[in-house]
Amino acid sequence: MMDTWGLVFCLVFITKNIQAFKDGATFSPCLNRYPEHGGIQARQDNPPPYRVIIDKNVYNPGDVLTVSVQSTDPKKHRFKGIVLLAHGTTPGAEVEFVGTFQSFTPKDKLKFVSCEGVNQSAVTHKNDKEVSSVQVNWEAPSHYLGPIVFEATVVESYSVFYVNLRSYVLLPGNNSLVRPYLPVTHVSDIRPITRPIDWDWCGKTKGCLLYPQYCQSHCVVALSFRVLNHDSVRFEMTTMKASYVSVGFSDDRTMGNELTITCTDNLGRTSIQYGYNHKDRYNIRQSAVNLTDLEVNVEDGRLSCRFTLPVVIANTMAINGGIEETDLMAKEFYLLLAWGDTYLSSDTIRRHKEFPVISNSKISIKDVDIFRGSCIPTLVKYHAILMCLAWLAFAPLAIFTARYYKKGFKHKTVVDFKIWQIIHGTASLLTVTLTLGSLVAISVHLNGKVSQKDTSYNHVSLGFTVIALMLILLMTSLYVPGPSSRARPIFNGFHRVMGAILLLLAAISIYDAYEMDGFSTGMRQFCKSAVKMWAGFAFILVICLESYQYLMAKYTVRKLRSDQYNLDQLSIRSLRLTPEEIPNPSHILYGFILFFFLSSVILSLCMILFF
Repeated sequence: MMDTWGLVFCLVFITKNIQAFKDGATFSPCLNRYPEHGGIQARQDNPPPYRVIIDKNVYNPGDVLTVSVQSTDPKKHRFKGIVLLAHGTTPGAEVEFVGTFQSFTPKDKLKFVSCEGVNQSAVTHKNDKEVSSVQVNWEAPSHYLGPIVFEATVVESYSVFYVNLRSYVLLPGNNSLVRPYLPVTHVSDIRPITRPIDWDWCGKTKGCLLYPQYCQSHCVVALSFRVLNHDSVRFEMTTMKASYVSVGFSDDRTMGNELTITCTDNLGRTSIQYGYNHKDRYNIRQSAVNLTDLEVNVEDGRLSCRFTLPVVIANTMAINGGIEETDLMAKEFYLLLAWGDTYLSSDTIRRHKEFPVISNSKISIKDVDIFRGSCIPTLVKYHAILMCLAWLAFAPLAIFTARYYKKGFKHKTVVDFKIWQIIHGTASLLTVTLTLGSLVAISVHLNGKVSQKDTSYNHVSLGFTVIALMLILLMTSLYVPGPSSRARPIFNGFHRVMGAILLLLAAISIYDAYEMDGFSTGMRQFCKSAVKMWAGFAFILVICLESYQYLMAKYTVRKLRSDQYNLDQLSIRSLRLTPEEIPNPSHILYGFILFFFLSSVILSLCMILFF
């Protein structure tokens, strides 16, 4: 059972559950102005039902302007949430938040936000009271900064919101022609990749983190890193069929308040984003001014990017307002790779549906080697391996041995137990032990909680059903009626039917695990195909065993009861063979059972260890 109870807890790399904030966009509304409301897309009404209006066409240093955000139909459209800010229009001027908001109405609705060190450079809501318009006074900066635009995000409800609502461009006054603009620090321009990433140099001239385990160049996701002149690091990333790929640097695999770099491409709208993961919320985007040599490209559905980072970089932590420096060469990190989609017509990243890849150990970016990672936490791996071994390998061995091979070992005994009883009992005991062990592993991983995630509901339900029926079967097995008891046939029938039902439900549960969110496309396809192949082999084996038993029983009756008539009309149910007349099972077929068992063990390990 690949995951039970919500492996989505592994998705801590970029986001946890996204919430709407009635008290305002408390976490970095400056660079990420797209409400992350559970993956819901913004409305695309044309024209939108809101306008951003300014009372002047030009500005001079120190001017105070009135900016309004108004509904075009106050009876039909009213909003609860808002983010409003002013920024430059120069391409690449990601950090050019300009001017200062001075006052606003309604006074009980709004509050100020500071963006990238610019005091009161944005306004957001502080409650969920509905309004149809707001007015804000904005003071122009003390120097000319070129054209300026006001941009708003408006939220009517959790599922209805509008982004990228802009005013017309506010131009500098006429006398700006004789006054120089204040120089502004811009993010480096992003160029297409001119030199393809060469993964053949991994482990030779640069370090690489590659996933899956067996890939070399055409990987699902990959990262390379190389130190340049001891003061900067060159990174390269790639992924398939996604709008973004992101790398995180973690001390403990969980990405709480730690550095991330993200490359995006949404229909030609590219970006390379710098930020950090808040421990409780989502990725907080910050100024990418420290990033240089930016290159992004999409070719044949594969997103690739290249960028350079200084060795020592700083994050302004939104949780406490402090600055935290990260020295990439001073210590080792767990490297995490995530990929997914951006929101429509935006470079804002969505929560990734596939589990992030986490390096198997901490990595120093000074190391020139090939590193591997996994998207499955250790305890979840134990859970999956134990469950697959229990129900794809040991459970079928116990069932086949008891059903078809009670006479398969010429009644030989070991310590007064028949060999088939030893095999059946040992395999059954291992099935129970491995199942309970896997239950402990996943419970510890999830701290005893059960996920309410929709995609895990079926798997959780099937898992609990299998465990409950297994315990019932185990308890009834402790009270076996005697061979001559009238209850013996009932016990045998119940035991047989329950075993078959358990095996079927367990196989369905394992298969259903890969329907949940989080698994990569390659992993989902491989593991679901593996379960199908196992089921097909098991079905063919059962047909062979049943056919052999039927044909040999009929042959035995014909040979031992040659004085009876119409033998060809007898069914296997009407043969009623005595114990002495039951034919010996085929040793060749038991060889196939053992082959099936060993193949199932290998398959169970491959389903997990490859990813």
